[in-house]
Amino acid sequence: MKFPVCVACLCNGIIDSYCGQVETVPFTTVPAVIKQHSITIAIYFIYSRRSVAPEIRKENYKDAISHLKDISIGKAVVGATTEADYADDIQASRTEEDKVFSMGKKSDGSSGTLDNY
Repeated sequence: MKFPVCVACLCNGIIDSYCGQVETVPFTTVPAVIKQHSITIAIYFIYSRRSVAPEIRKENYKDAISHLKDISIGKAVVGATTEADYADDIQASRTEEDKVFSMGKKSDGSSGTLDNY
């Protein structure tokens, strides 16, 4: 009986094996380039399970592994790994005036924007 393999676990293991040569792994804050490599490797693994990986996925996978090899030997750097580098400047606010749709109430005879739908 075969057990399903966690693709994310495989990707993390591969990435950690390369990056662990020059960085402390697992990362406390994962750099953007590492996230992208993880996604690329995962997509390739998912396709390759059925032996139908498109050529572009194969090339992306090879490029990601090549970059990870370069990181492991010091030819490339991982990039930003501090919380400050990932600070969000996005703020959200909601007020009663933001409502676009409303429902009428039969009890008081009021109508709403969704009454005719």
